[in-house]
Amino acid sequence: MDIKVGILVPRSYTVPLITQQIARGIKLGFEVEEVSAQFFIEDIGKAVDPDLVMAKTNNLLLNEVDLIFAMPGTKVDIPLVNLCDASKKPLIIIEAGAAITRNDEMPFSPYVFTNSYNMWHNCILLGQYTGKFIGEKVLSTGAFFEAGYSFLPAFEYGLHKAGGIIVGSHLCKDFKPEDFTVQLADIIESVQPNVLVAFYNGKDADDFYNYAVKTGVTKNLPVVTTSLTAAAFGGEKYPLTSIWIWDGANTNAGNKKFVNAYTAKHRAMPDEYSAISYESALASAAAIKKVKENYFDADEFCRLLKETTVYGPRGEFSFNPETMRNYAFGTAIISNGQTVNVQFTSEDIEAAKQHFSQWPHSGWYNPYPCA
Repeated sequence: MDIKVGILVPRSYTVPLITQQIARGIKLGFEVEEVSAQFFIEDIGKAVDPDLVMAKTNNLLLNEVDLIFAMPGTKVDIPLVNLCDASKKPLIIIEAGAAITRNDEMPFSPYVFTNSYNMWHNCILLGQYTGKFIGEKVLSTGAFFEAGYSFLPAFEYGLHKAGGIIVGSHLCKDFKPEDFTVQLADIIESVQPNVLVAFYNGKDADDFYNYAVKTGVTKNLPVVTTSLTAAAFGGEKYPLTSIWIWDGANTNAGNKKFVNAYTAKHRAMPDEYSAISYESALASAAAIKKVKENYFDADEFCRLLKETTVYGPRGEFSFNPETMRNYAFGTAIISNGQTVNVQFTSEDIEAAKQHFSQWPHSGWYNPYPCA
């Protein structure tokens, strides 16, 4: 069976290699499953312009692709989903999951699946852990673009549940040394926190580490963050607590297979975006192998994908056939080298969704962290 795969890749100044990492992950998933495919890749810029995204998607449809992988922004979700639904073209959306109400705002289609890192879940759990075990007076520091997502509101929601409070905020816009050595230092001196929550990514995370941590601005205060920021610390002995549900060093069989295959092919380490892209493609390729016809049948593929389980970088992976989203994984919090596994109950998830459904819609339209 000849398979044509379309890929809509966003662009990021903060993470310049994200387009490459997404494409590499998807291609590798098909290779590992030994499914031959021809790939058609379209650059959708910052993924916020519906006209551009629709034009690029139509290019894929004109090339008669069988299915599409995409990391779109929330502003283009509705037209993209509607187009794929009308054309009966399977669409696998890849997302970090920073927008709390995003899934509820998207139209439902039997052809659209979503694979997410559920970052807003993670940030709530990180907030709860921080308030219980690290400190109750928290100063937030973050990059301009991360501030436009739901990271801090989700963290604060969890922190409040544990009796903690945000005592001050530092927003870094320009990434000049004085943003940290003067502004952040002054705020620390003023509010006297006992913990910092830091939301940075890519090159911005390196700047936070170099200008704030290495220079001593943070005064050795405990830092809590996601692995996007933690990566900049490079394993340094610092009071650091991070949260993420994928880790390149994880020794589960699915992750070892992924990391070994990726490093052998590209002579470089994969990242979070290549991992979730690989996982999405791995499940899709496994479902394609089950299609009995000698041609790609979209309806049969979607039925089989809902029944498919693979072992990927995060462990056993499958889609919930009712929601068309991946089943949530347990989350690991790594605190000073020790790993603690935490997970939401279904009641926790519903309570959080209810809380944030009352908020006015806000935040960046583009997919995290493409800024």
